[in-house]
Amino acid sequence: MAGRTLPTSDLRATVAQAHAALTGWLLVLLCLAGLWASPAHAEEPVPGMGLGLFASDPNWDYGPLVDEIATVGVDGVLLVVPWYQHDVRSTLIRPKPGLSPSISTVRRTLEQVRDAGLRATLMPIVLLETQENPRQWRGVIAPERDGEPATKRWFASYRDFVLAHAVVAGQSGAERFIVGSELLSMEGERALWLDLIAGVRAVFAGPLAYSANWDQFDQVTFWDSLDAIGVNGYFRLAKDGAKPTEDELVQAWTQPLRDLEALQKAVGLPLLLTEVGYPSRTTAAAKPWCACAAEEMDFALQATLYEALLRVFVGRHLARSGEAPLPFDAWFLWNWFGLGGPEDGTFTPRGKPAEDVLRRGLRRR
Repeated sequence: MAGRTLPTSDLRATVAQAHAALTGWLLVLLCLAGLWASPAHAEEPVPGMGLGLFASDPNWDYGPLVDEIATVGVDGVLLVVPWYQHDVRSTLIRPKPGLSPSISTVRRTLEQVRDAGLRATLMPIVLLETQENPRQWRGVIAPERDGEPATKRWFASYRDFVLAHAVVAGQSGAERFIVGSELLSMEGERALWLDLIAGVRAVFAGPLAYSANWDQFDQVTFWDSLDAIGVNGYFRLAKDGAKPTEDELVQAWTQPLRDLEALQKAVGLPLLLTEVGYPSRTTAAAKPWCACAAEEMDFALQATLYEALLRVFVGRHLARSGEAPLPFDAWFLWNWFGLGGPEDGTFTPRGKPAEDVLRRGLRRR
């Protein structure tokens, strides 16, 4: 890798604010943490919508998308900010021109969410610019420098990224901040996470969470330093090649919900489903985490998956029957960003049968 690139002026300013923040904010946080410490979960989990800030223009206005989300029937928005590292061995994380929003765009979008009467959660994520094979992603990063492990160097760069956005989240009215997402290979670095979380608490006075992967949420070593557990919800609901019915998809949620209940009880913190959604592909039930561009598009399956999800999450089908609880307080659908329509096989429900399903189901709340 080349030498470290200087951040933009607005990034330097926000990082400086983070390091200079008054420690008195911690007193406010202690009060909030007390409110969030109860293991009890909401009777009716609050729905939200994810909105990835993925436009090629770093100053693109997401206001129209926020306005659309406000009409769907959700209460909150999860704004996702991507920064990049070159590959799995890199130690430098930075905004990538044409793929990362500017700090001012993040601030404006948070304010637009608030002005639309919705609650905002901000989540920074790390993506890779290059992959040697399809299995490389942020969950397997292994930072190196001169052939030696460089985990602390990576965390120093990640800290700058996270603190800059924690400052903006605090200034722009975010309700919640997610300190990381699906960094599986880094989840054992407890001391480094505790240091990072303490830094975030110094600049953001709201509750903090972390978003763990759906198949490894029991490996996180620092849940006790947070205010909530976050888990993404890309659970397998069918076998490869299967064509499940809506009833079968409803029943397939039984074991994931029981597993989440066990996690929530073991940790004793509120639980969030930070992402749950489906691409418009034939593999969406078996591999909901994969947009799988090589697979055929299937808008009917995406709609059926959402019909089943709403029966479980809003209609409380499994909870009412005593088969499985709803152990989470909030859940965020993934993801509103995208062109949508009949040529779009990604996760967005915009302009697809899935959008009608969501509007009908969420309005019934």
